[in-house]
Amino acid sequence: MSLLWGLRAALLVGLVGCAAPPPLPPAEADGTVIYPPAAGVAVLTAEVGSTDQEIARATVADSGLYRLTLPSPPPHLGTPAARLAQQYPASVGGVQCEGPLTLSPAGTRLLLVRSGRFLLGQQVTGRLSPATSAVTLQARPLNVVLTVRLFVYADRAASFSAAQGCTFTLAGGQVQPGTVRGTLTLARGWNTLVTRTEQTDAGTAVTLSASAALRGVDWQYLPLPR
Repeated sequence: MSLLWGLRAALLVGLVGCAAPPPLPPAEADGTVIYPPAAGVAVLTAEVGSTDQEIARATVADSGLYRLTLPSPPPHLGTPAARLAQQYPASVGGVQCEGPLTLSPAGTRLLLVRSGRFLLGQQVTGRLSPATSAVTLQARPLNVVLTVRLFVYADRAASFSAAQGCTFTLAGGQVQPGTVRGTLTLARGWNTLVTRTEQTDAGTAVTLSASAALRGVDWQYLPLPR
């Protein structure tokens, strides 16, 4: 009898050890849509495979302020990890990089929300692009810091690191050397990906970080051509 109970206990421990983690509650987040034409609705999307998929909607005040609920888990997953290191401001026209990008655990599934559209009633009037905040530390010689924040979801606690050497082509055509570096500590669930780009006359340095605080993710309203 004691042997039977021992086997049952061992089986129970094994089942408990393999149990899936409990579901996470939806996440509350906020930010600003910059220069909306009026109060409306922001539809935030993510690239999954070759298509953009809707992830969440937010009511936007005429001031541009929004607050939304991000589903946990989101309806789609499937952003390649390399995408986390490829979030550049509009001042960067093209990039070629070499060097390691490491995701651990390797099986972590991600989702990066990096685009959207704006609705007035049922009509799409514009698209939403990640907004960049800029601080000029020095005008001559140039030293400007540009920051972009985006929502990223991880289906488990994970880390992502980048250590790359790059060649940047700026929007004006100037080509210069640079780096993409940083280690992201991602909590299970929603996080804010922060991409900090420092541009000088000598080069461009991109630094990645992440935070579980979901605040200050801003979007630029870009009207559709008429």
